[in-house]
Amino acid sequence: MAEYKLNITPDWNPPTLAISQNDVGRELTIYLFGSQHEAYMIPDGATVQLVGVKPSGLGFTVAGTWTGSTAKFYTTAEMSDEAGQMYCEVKITSGATVIGSANARLFVEANPHPDGTTDGTAEHVIDTITALVTRAETAASNAESSATSAAASAQAAEAALSEFTEITASAQTLSAGAQATASYADGHLTFGIPRGDTGAQGERGEQGEQGERGETGQRGETGETGATFTPSVSSAGVISWTNDKGLPNPTPQNIKGAQGERGETGATGATGQAATIAVGTVTSGTTASITNSGTSSAAVFDFVMPKYQLTTQDKSDITADVLAQLENAETTGM
Repeated sequence: MAEYKLNITPDWNPPTLAISQNDVGRELTIYLFGSQHEAYMIPDGATVQLVGVKPSGLGFTVAGTWTGSTAKFYTTAEMSDEAGQMYCEVKITSGATVIGSANARLFVEANPHPDGTTDGTAEHVIDTITALVTRAETAASNAESSATSAAASAQAAEAALSEFTEITASAQTLSAGAQATASYADGHLTFGIPRGDTGAQGERGEQGEQGERGETGQRGETGETGATFTPSVSSAGVISWTNDKGLPNPTPQNIKGAQGERGETGATGATGQAATIAVGTVTSGTTASITNSGTSSAAVFDFVMPKYQLTTQDKSDITADVLAQLENAETTGM
C-alpha cells in the first residue's frame, strides 16, 4: 500500500505516484486537502476516478472508493502495462459535472521481463505486433547468414510477415464510464471504446427572418350546381319531393295545411229563461251535505246540518262566562 497527499486546488508541482509495470492490484491511498491545507471532504453521492494519459497517447480510467477526504485506488493492467512517466488526475464528479480535481504524476517502473505479461490491453497488442516484426527480421537475417537453414528461416519469416501484414481490426462501443479495452487473437485486433458522456445542450439559436409570403394559389373550378328539389303536398297534408338530378328524395313529412276561410256568423239563438235558486229542506244529520233537488235552471238546495253535541269543556266554559257576566252586572249596576 502507498499513501499520498494531493492538493484539490491547481498545483504547479504535483506529487508522483510510483508503481511497477504490470503491477496489478496495488493499493494507492490518496488524502485530499484544500488550499489552506484543510481536509477536502468528498460530497455524498460523488464519483471518484483516477484518469491519465500514457506515453503512447492512450488513456486509462480507474474507479476508486472514498471515505471523507480519503480516496483509494487499485492499479489495473491497463494502468500499469506501459512504463514511463505520465500525468494524471483524481477527478471527482457529480453526475456529468466535475466538482473537484487533484493533479498528480504517475511513474511506472519498467518490467525487466516484459515478455512475461499476458495482459490484453492495447499496449500489449502493440508490443505483440512489434515482436512479430522482430521475429520476421530475425528470421530473414538468419536466412541470409545460414544456407543450411535458409528454407526454414525464410518460411518462418514469411509466416511472421504474413501474420503482421494481414492483421484486421474491429471496434465495439461500450457503456459510458466503462474502461477501454483491446485484445489480439489470430491476427485480429478488437477494441472496446466507451461511449462518451452526453454533452450539454447548446444555446438556442436566434430566430431566423420570416420568409416571404408565397404566391396565392389558383382558384379551383366552380363545382356542379346541386339538385333542385320541388315539394308537393297531398290532400292529407303529406309532403313529397322531386329533383332534377335523380337523387334519393327526402323522407316525406307531415306539414300543417293552409288555414281555411272563416265561416259565416250563425243566427242568434232564442232568449233563455232566467235561472232561479231556492232553499229546500234543512235537516240534521251526522255528515253535512248540499244536494240540488231542482233543475239546472231552477235549483233547489237541500241542506243536511250535523247536530252539535256540547262537551263537558263547552258546558264549563259557558257556565264560567254566565257567572262572569252576572258578577259584572252586580258590580256596575247594569
